[in-house]
Amino acid sequence: TQSTRRAKLMAEIHLHKPDILCVQQMEHYEAFFENEMHNQGYMMLYKQRTGTARDGVAICWLKDRYQLVLEHKVEFNNLAYVNPGNPASRRLLHDNVALIAVLEPL
Repeated sequence: TQSTRRAKLMAEIHLHKPDILCVQQMEHYEAFFENEMHNQGYMMLYKQRTGTARDGVAICWLKDRYQLVLEHKVEFNNLAYVNPGNPASRRLLHDNVALIAVLEPL
């Protein structure tokens, strides 16, 4: 279940305390992870997938170790529409997203 998955993920994060963490298929961001990660000492970026999907991607970093310098959020569907004549563009139409973050050590 989702609650079991969340509990296991948080136990691993608490055990290893990574400086930087990237997560795919993150669900329940606002309802759970945002507050929980903040309580663990992390700042976060999050981007929900486009379309009807409820999950997304996140980048988390220890707020006492790094500061965010630059962020960029990518929606691959939008990239497909830039060059609609290219048959390869259809591969981008799956509601996928990405996050790019530049972090600077404190």
